[in-house]
Amino acid sequence: MAQVQESTRTSPTAPSGQNTANPAGPSPQRAAGYADGRRALRPQQPRGFWQQVGDRAAEAGGWVADKANDAAEWTRDAAGQVTDWAGNAMDTAGSLWDTARNTDVDVGGKGISASVRVRDLQKALPPEAAAALGFDERGLEDRVQADYRYGSDSITLRAPRLSLSSLNVQGFRSGAASGTDVVVVLSNPGGRIPFLQDGWQSSGNLRVAVTIASAVGENVSYGTAEPLAKAERVELRGISVTGAAPTARVTGAGSGNLAGSFSVQRAVISGLSAPGASARDVTVSGARADWREDTGRVNARAAALSTTGLNAGSTQLQHGSASNVTASLDARGGTARAESLGASGVTTGGASIGALRSSDVSAGWNTQARSAQLSAGRASATDFASGNTRAASVHGAGANVAYDGRSLSGGAQSVGVQGLRTGEVGIGNGAIEGLSASQNLSNGGFDAAARRVTANELTGSTFGATSVTGTGVTLGRNAQADAVALRTQALEAQGLNASGVTAASLQAGNMSYAHDGRVQGNQFAADTLGLSRLSSAHGGAESVSARGLAVNTAAGQLDVSTQGLSGRNIASPYANAAALDAEGLRVGVGQRGYDASLTSASAQSLSASGFTADQLRAGGFAANGSSGAGHTATLGSLSGTGLRHGELSAGTGELSQARLQQSASATQLGVGNAAFGDLRLQQPGAQLSAGSASVSGLALNRSASETTVDVASARASQLSGTTSLDRPGAPLRVPYADLSRHSLEGQVSLNAGTVRLGAGSGALTRDAARLVDDASLRASVPLLAGDHGAVEVEQGTNATARLGVKDGQLVPGQTDLQLSRPLDGPLWTTVRGVELESAGRRHPGRGKLRADVGGFFDPSVSSDVMGALGSKDKTVPLGVSELADLASRNTPDAAGRPDQVTLARERESDNTVSVRSDAQGAVANFVRLLVGSFQVRMGNTSVEAGRTSVGGGALEARGAPAQPEQLSGTIDALEIHRVHTTTSR
Repeated sequence: MAQVQESTRTSPTAPSGQNTANPAGPSPQRAAGYADGRRALRPQQPRGFWQQVGDRAAEAGGWVADKANDAAEWTRDAAGQVTDWAGNAMDTAGSLWDTARNTDVDVGGKGISASVRVRDLQKALPPEAAAALGFDERGLEDRVQADYRYGSDSITLRAPRLSLSSLNVQGFRSGAASGTDVVVVLSNPGGRIPFLQDGWQSSGNLRVAVTIASAVGENVSYGTAEPLAKAERVELRGISVTGAAPTARVTGAGSGNLAGSFSVQRAVISGLSAPGASARDVTVSGARADWREDTGRVNARAAALSTTGLNAGSTQLQHGSASNVTASLDARGGTARAESLGASGVTTGGASIGALRSSDVSAGWNTQARSAQLSAGRASATDFASGNTRAASVHGAGANVAYDGRSLSGGAQSVGVQGLRTGEVGIGNGAIEGLSASQNLSNGGFDAAARRVTANELTGSTFGATSVTGTGVTLGRNAQADAVALRTQALEAQGLNASGVTAASLQAGNMSYAHDGRVQGNQFAADTLGLSRLSSAHGGAESVSARGLAVNTAAGQLDVSTQGLSGRNIASPYANAAALDAEGLRVGVGQRGYDASLTSASAQSLSASGFTADQLRAGGFAANGSSGAGHTATLGSLSGTGLRHGELSAGTGELSQARLQQSASATQLGVGNAAFGDLRLQQPGAQLSAGSASVSGLALNRSASETTVDVASARASQLSGTTSLDRPGAPLRVPYADLSRHSLEGQVSLNAGTVRLGAGSGALTRDAARLVDDASLRASVPLLAGDHGAVEVEQGTNATARLGVKDGQLVPGQTDLQLSRPLDGPLWTTVRGVELESAGRRHPGRGKLRADVGGFFDPSVSSDVMGALGSKDKTVPLGVSELADLASRNTPDAAGRPDQVTLARERESDNTVSVRSDAQGAVANFVRLLVGSFQVRMGNTSVEAGRTSVGGGALEARGAPAQPEQLSGTIDALEIHRVHTTTSR
């Protein structure tokens, strides 16, 4: 019922013939309190979806509390009016009785009866009552029967029918109205007989009972001030009204408790309008209300309620219904219950609902505390729409809402939704189990939790999912701090699609998200996170998982860390891997730069930019830097197996203590140790392999002007190589000899010393000759048969030469040239060969070359040889270095080329080379070549090295002399110390 203004109530009753105004609504003070309450509950400007939910709930809670309190107040006042009207009726009945005694009175053995016409009753009424009751002229001849039975304390008034053309009683107005089977019972148990004895008003308890079989009123209104509550028509069936109060209270002679009740079997109100509300029709069945003044409580119930065309403020509904409704109301508040509630065609606050259904609904409110509670066993809504939010249906079970004026809280055992869309986000169907939520209405903050949340067929502008399920979900918002926190114990999703990235499934454990608007910060964390069949334009993976994942962003800062990260069957345009695992990964990026670290990582079947590895492991990685200050990266260790890059491969590889520093002007790279096993280089026509290779103390420095590389030491073992020569050099020719059938074998041993590689061929010849310590060579070659001028060579003639060197000196007797068949010389002479003889004690370190001539003495050819060398000596020096000096004396040294190699000798076998050559090729073997240092310059690059050892080597050339078709070699061990290279720009 709507609120109306209250008129001042002077007393419960008035003397006979008088009628006073009766209250028709709550007091002005109470009405003002309700108005203040509604202002306090007025929603603030909505700031988002959750704020709108809270504001709507607060608005609904305040409205329900106000209306329920208005109903309680009206019921109490109406019951009071019944009692007041009863007192007035007593006085009116006294006058009526006087009239009846003078008309048709039947006094019998059991009681007294009187019958009076309505016309006479109208005349007997007090002026106020006669003015209030406008009897219909057509019903003035109807009779009213009054009966009193001896010994009873009651009088019964009956009217088969009462018709009124108008009614105006205590603010209740009606046009044409009628009632049938009207029965009024006035009783005064414990007191004097009513109206017949004086003094009846001084004792007893007055009771009034009114029953009406049916009543109809047209153009009904209620209220003392505009706007009034109005109805085009009111139909009532089975009306019963009772009231009870001490007689002294009714007459004004004393005080006492008032009580009353009202019931109706069926009530139909058509064309209802009231302040703030209207309805096309309202139907009530099986309704009853009871009231007591001492408790101030009203108890009411109704078997069924229904309405159509309801309009209450911003709420409208086409049809509404309720069944088995009960309510208990007092000045402090009340409770209400309904077995079921339903509505269709609902619009409220910009939202619309096709149909609402609920069962086991209960509500409670406290007007003093401004609190309210609402619960429902089950509830459902279809065709919901609000702003850009739509839902085909929403249903729930075990729902409850509590409101205390400052906060709103509630929950539900389960909530389900179908066909939900809000903005660009859509959900085919979803469910929430174990929901609880609370909202602070003063600051817009809220907290929500759910045991399980499920969304299926999730779609959005940039994301989608077949299904998403979260368990142990909590959500909170602090509006003052502009903070949001979301947490879920477990999250599962299927068929994910976000910004072009797809995944068949997602699993997360203890996942949380927090937003802090004050610093524009976001935090994401998960104990575990897994994705399967991940795919995007940049690549994909069969599975990706993370442990201890954390992502933080704030004011241009990004920090990502994870205790563990792994992926399986990863594929992208940049890299592929069958498996990838990482531990202790952290990456931080900000306005000042970045930093990253990695405890360990491993990969299997990795391929990237032409590099592949069967397995790769890394540990102790750290990096930091910025665009202005440069970059620094360190790596504790790196190892792998099955390494390949282009034509280079390694069975194993290890690296430790690597460091990289880079600035705008320089780059520095350092490696503590690097080692490789089973190295192979495969190129067309060339192969190179090594059983192992290692480098320690590697340092690379690069600046704008030069690049330097330093190596503390380098080692290699089991080296082998083969190369094919597509363009052989010019064939080697010796006059009168067939080199295609030659043979050569021997051994050369070198001393420690330096060879100047950059000083020219003469210096190279002299320096190399000084290194010769011992040598033993034997060569044989067939001579071409024929007449060659001075000599004639027979068919089958071979030339065999020997060279012997001891301690850098030619050894006479071990150095000669022998012919298998003498050569025919001039006249009768023949030449059998040439021998080196000692020059004797008079010429130490000198020798003579003597020809073995048949038919003539053996002449010395030393002067001829020395003359060819530009010397007039008659003897030949035995020193190899002296011969080299003579041979190269006309070749000056080159200037400005410091390239050189310095041989060292630690063992007798060092720098000893064995050679063998024949028509098939040549082979050179050595135990160990030992270089003390070398310095070489190639273009703008110079190379320097310290001690270099090459052990157990062999070099083989296949093919004709000076025209090898293939070169191959092996080295058992290679060791280099203190390597330094410089490349100038």
